[in-house]
Amino acid sequence: MFDKFFRWLTVKFNKSKIPLFKKIAESLMRDISVPWEYKLRKGLIYLTSMITASFNLRKCDYYGKRPRTRRSPNIENMGKIFIGDDVNINSRNIQTDLVSGPEGKISIGDSVSINFGVSVVANKEVKIGNRVRIGPYTMIYDSNLHVHSNRFKRADGSRVIIEDDVWLASRVIVLQGSRVGKGSLIAAGSIVTGIIPPYVVAAGSPAKIVKYLNPPENSGFMWERKIDRGAGLDPEILDQVRRIAAGILPIETNLVLDQSFHDQFPEWDSFHQVKFINALENKFDITFDKEELVKITNIRKATSLVQNHLYYFKKKEAARLL
Repeated sequence: MFDKFFRWLTVKFNKSKIPLFKKIAESLMRDISVPWEYKLRKGLIYLTSMITASFNLRKCDYYGKRPRTRRSPNIENMGKIFIGDDVNINSRNIQTDLVSGPEGKISIGDSVSINFGVSVVANKEVKIGNRVRIGPYTMIYDSNLHVHSNRFKRADGSRVIIEDDVWLASRVIVLQGSRVGKGSLIAAGSIVTGIIPPYVVAAGSPAKIVKYLNPPENSGFMWERKIDRGAGLDPEILDQVRRIAAGILPIETNLVLDQSFHDQFPEWDSFHQVKFINALENKFDITFDKEELVKITNIRKATSLVQNHLYYFKKKEAARLL
């Protein structure tokens, strides 16, 4: 009887134009096979979290429509805190912290889910995009909190950006100056210390790419060619780099174009290096920085650097990913 009622309710809410009913329908569809007692309990928690949210978020400069807070988060707003629509902040087991310093700013996009025990601290700025999922005990800091030699002086911050559709698994640490690209997944226990490109899985300390993900068809992402999963390199870019090398380096063309040729260039000197680098920059309309130049020692590394520029940023924008 109750199962039929919930199915009927799901259909009705799914046809509704009211966003709240749409969200309830999605939740009911996800839990369609669980006992009705669980659904009722979950519904009560959902309702309570909506009723208490306005009071729990009162210290924020702005919060959007339909916020939810399961128990009360700790909010210390000495700067600015902005929260978007349909945000869910969970403090069920351990209180979640949102702390902005006197010159700090925290901005959280729409449909963001923040689990219990999360700590977000901004002395400068922490920006979290839309539809981001943040797992339990994750820490996001844009500074070292205080100066090492003087614990009573606040450290200068360096902006942290979490782009849209990112998933930070449990116990992830995101440190100052970091940027996590759109649609990427950071594995549990990882430490992010720099730039993570869009649509990848990154893991480790520091976090490094372990897998490339396919962007959605409607994402508008500029580099959507199929990747060689084993090598992590785009076959088309790899072929073009080989052909550039074959036309410049004092090596037999057939050897350079051979799929097995990945080792250190023979007869490599500064003249050929500069010529090869210039050819790559002109061909792909990119600019390598000083740290990247010393890493161009073979075709695979050259291809990886070219790919970074095309994959992570728009053309002509410098990348520092290796």
